Amino acid sequence: MAEIIVITTFGKETGFELAGFNTKTINSTEATETLDQISLEGKYGLVCIEEKLYMAVKKDIAERIRKKGLPVVMPLHIPETFEETSGREGHIARLIRRTIGYQVKLKK
Repeated sequence: MAEIIVITTFGKETGFELAGFNTKTINSTEATETLDQISLEGKYGLVCIEEKLYMAVKKDIAERIRKKGLPVVMPLHIPETFEETSGREGHIARLIRRTIGYQVKLKK
C-alpha cells in the first residue's frame, strides 16, 4: 500500500507528525530534488507539499510527475499566522469555481 508524506518548511511539521503522517522538512532550494527523489522511490502515493515549496519545483519535474500519475502531488496552503486564515473563504470559492466551472456564492 502506498503511503502519504507531508513536505513542509522547518517548524510546520509538528501538527502533521502528531496526526501520524510521515513528514520531511526542507527549504525551497531542496524542493525539486526532494520531490524528484520521492517520485522515483515509488513508496508514496500522495505527496502533500507546502504551496510555496511546490512553487519552487522546476516545471519540467512537476510536469513529469503529473503525467506519470503517481505520486499524486497536492500543494497545501499553510498559513504563516492565525490572522492569515481569515481570508480563506475566497480561496475555497476559487477552488470550487475551478473544479466545477461555476461561481458559487458562499453565505456567512
